[in-house]
Amino acid sequence: MLHVLYIKYMRTMSFFILIFLCIGCSSQKTHDCQEADWFELGRRDGAMGKSQRFVNSELPLLCPSSNKEEEKKLFNIGRKVGLLQYCRPENAFELGKDGKEYENVCPEESHSSFLDFFRQGLQVRELQIVNQDIDNKLSILDQQLKATSPSGKSEMESQILKLKNLKSQNNRQVDNIQDKLKL
Repeated sequence: MLHVLYIKYMRTMSFFILIFLCIGCSSQKTHDCQEADWFELGRRDGAMGKSQRFVNSELPLLCPSSNKEEEKKLFNIGRKVGLLQYCRPENAFELGKDGKEYENVCPEESHSSFLDFFRQGLQVRELQIVNQDIDNKLSILDQQLKATSPSGKSEMESQILKLKNLKSQNNRQVDNIQDKLKL
């Protein structure tokens, strides 16, 4: 639940930052756009896994300069460098584990490997969420166990044992995934 709220918060903040940048850039003179480090801007976009939208649709609106082709070329070269960083298997696993979205930005030669690691990260995330749910149930059962008569305790203790075994099994799966990926 917190993750969903975090994602919504980050999207909202990104939207406001983009609007702020649009307002700032629209009030800039054309020479400011010409002085921008388009390679670095592209590298940052690539390193963050952003899609190609910026250079194709937003750049011309933000900076209606006379040298758009050169700016696009520098931006795209920087973006490719940034994607090399973003498309690493370790990053894919962490993105999946964190529940982040992937916009299919990795080049063809690294795409399938990226997706494999990303899916493994998602699997670890799901197991960790299940384990959090188990911890919540165990906490509730522990409280109920204290208030239960001796005759009803064996049933609850059996449930607690099953949940602890399931959590251990999930932890072993997480360890196996990480060992298999050599992270």
